[in-house]
Amino acid sequence: MTPWTCREVFQISIRLFHLCLNLVWALLHVHRGTASEVGSLTYFFLLLEKTRLSAPHPDYHTLLAALMQILHGLILDAWWHTISFSSIGKFAQSNPSLEHLLELGAKVVDSFATPCTDGPEGQATNDPINQNVCLLLQDLIYVAALVWAISDGDFG
Repeated sequence: MTPWTCREVFQISIRLFHLCLNLVWALLHVHRGTASEVGSLTYFFLLLEKTRLSAPHPDYHTLLAALMQILHGLILDAWWHTISFSSIGKFAQSNPSLEHLLELGAKVVDSFATPCTDGPEGQATNDPINQNVCLLLQDLIYVAALVWAISDGDFG
């Protein structure tokens, strides 16, 4: 018997799929909230007109696609607030260096994806919307990292 004839080569991919599935379900459970809670997943589902995802057991692939849309939107919004240009085009024309881009990326993560007691950029700590969005963005980055690692074959 070899690993191929025992089908051991397929077992790791099934485990990783279930890991991602469970992570997405846990994230949905933690961040679902209500439509009136700004920053909750239900709020974003209504903005994206994906009301079927508010059901008790939404489709995994549709949910994952919506979560990635939310992640991309939150990251774009964070970049918009981080750069000091009136448009992304003007920022691109400034021809920023790699070091500057990495510095801005670290600033985005520190300010918008890291829940902290001081809040990003000195905002009040009693802002629950800001803290919830920071937690959501942080968790969505974990999901994206896992999905990208699985698709790249990096399961070590």
